[in-house]
Amino acid sequence: MDTDIYRYLYHKIQAVGKIVIACYKPKPREEAERDLLMETHVDRLRAEGLVTNREPTMMKSKSEAIEKAHSNVTVQKMWEGFTAVCDYEIPANIDEFSTMFPEFESIN
Repeated sequence: MDTDIYRYLYHKIQAVGKIVIACYKPKPREEAERDLLMETHVDRLRAEGLVTNREPTMMKSKSEAIEKAHSNVTVQKMWEGFTAVCDYEIPANIDEFSTMFPEFESIN
């Protein structure tokens, strides 16, 4: 195999194997329009070959799920396991979150 082609394929695979977080705060009274754009966002990127076929995770802030997790015994035990081996960090303390589009390597 031609070395230049191999190098290109390797970089291409590396580029699409990343997880990128994009945060969109709608302008006043534009939440519905933002939501419409989000419905086609990934399909447009996929059509351009910029994302994989991996199913995206779309999120909204201020979820009541967090409140429920704090009162869930199973979740609390899981968190105890993480606390034993890790320190929790706020995203602002992670270097990648200092950029407009934080990028992470996928581990699964």
